[in-house]
Amino acid sequence: MLYFVDYDKVTWHKFIWHKHYAIRFSSFAWLAVMKGLKTADILSERNIYINPICPLCEKEEESILHLFFQCDFSFEVLITLIPDAGNFLLRPTILQIFEFLDEIQRFNSNERNFSFLMICCLVYFIWRERNSRRFMQKKASPMVVLNLAASAIVLKSRRWKIWENFAASFPSCYIRQTGFQVDQTPATGL
Repeated sequence: MLYFVDYDKVTWHKFIWHKHYAIRFSSFAWLAVMKGLKTADILSERNIYINPICPLCEKEEESILHLFFQCDFSFEVLITLIPDAGNFLLRPTILQIFEFLDEIQRFNSNERNFSFLMICCLVYFIWRERNSRRFMQKKASPMVVLNLAASAIVLKSRRWKIWENFAASFPSCYIRQTGFQVDQTPATGL
């Protein structure tokens, strides 16, 4: 049974495929980590040329590294949901965010899984906004994307036995909510 001997062992599987994962969100996070999302740079490698400029910030060339979380748009959503992410010297990649959340000592395993769900959910909703802008010419603000992600996170976590405990550790998902909607006040600092 040595079928997988030649494959590298991945250490990031627990960030995406954890106990309380949501298949929709985890699938997109997995694709992003594996460079499976069809961004402009990946399409150009296959001789499929589209506008290379990021539809979210309209400044830089689009790539997975840029979309998650080098882009001003996605970084604003990230630091509004997880304010501690603003403490990085440079903007983090997806794996750096996962590793950062994994190393927070005050988190128990459920809080850690919840934070991983938050990142997977952000990847999904940022990718969805990217596609909406690229293919339907519809633009939503970072706060609208944040509201969608926070609502999905809260709805998914309500099925967990200890969901009430997350409000203290993750106030950006729970505080300022009325009927599962996060307040529309803009983020400061950007």
